[in-house]
Amino acid sequence: MHKTLALGGALLVSACAQTANQIPPEVTSAIRYSNRACPALLTETTRVEAALAAASRTQNKAATTDILSVFLIGIPLSGGGNPLEISQLKGRQQELRATLENRRCL
Repeated sequence: MHKTLALGGALLVSACAQTANQIPPEVTSAIRYSNRACPALLTETTRVEAALAAASRTQNKAATTDILSVFLIGIPLSGGGNPLEISQLKGRQQELRATLENRRCL
């Protein structure tokens, strides 16, 4: 009986949305930004970081909603948030940072 309850609890928690920090970056290629000048790279970095911050706030809210709803009613309610978007933005952020560093734009 205890094993069944523990397994059920683990499944419910695993169905909850992850926080933004728990989502790994998507593996990307540095080719996307290879032809851009430093000012364009810096502008794109600012844009991607702002988008990532906004998406992270949404994701973290979804994770909090799931924690509370599982605690109160036993069911995650957020729909999982936007982990794919966050993974993509994190990958682009890493790609941009590497390109900026390699091109000595900083």
